[in-house]
Amino acid sequence: MEIKIDPFTKEEFYPKRKNQIFASEQNKIDFHNEQARNDRFLKKEIDFKITKNYKILKSFLIDQSEIKVDKIEMTREGFDFRFINHFTKDYYEGIIIQFLGIYNIQYAMLGTKKETILIQKIN
Repeated sequence: MEIKIDPFTKEEFYPKRKNQIFASEQNKIDFHNEQARNDRFLKKEIDFKITKNYKILKSFLIDQSEIKVDKIEMTREGFDFRFINHFTKDYYEGIIIQFLGIYNIQYAMLGTKKETILIQKIN
């Protein structure tokens, strides 16, 4: 077999298998750990904001499955309306409205000035 170059260490090696990419199992593990660490670093700031938003939504619900709150209250708690992880359209009081969501909680802005926020736990 021909000499290959390990993508992690850049060392030359003779592969023991035709499809071998790394010189050793440890190099393979270290390579993938470094990639995962870089991915986490890139997502860290946004994941933090989404998690904070989720905790705020959850704190409003307490033991309820639905509640209406003022937008000002959510802003005061530090909710950042720019960070969600999904959206959907659903019926509310016979009207289809857009819900924004984080994990198993969704919210919608109600009223002409969008000052009332409907928060719902998704089953």
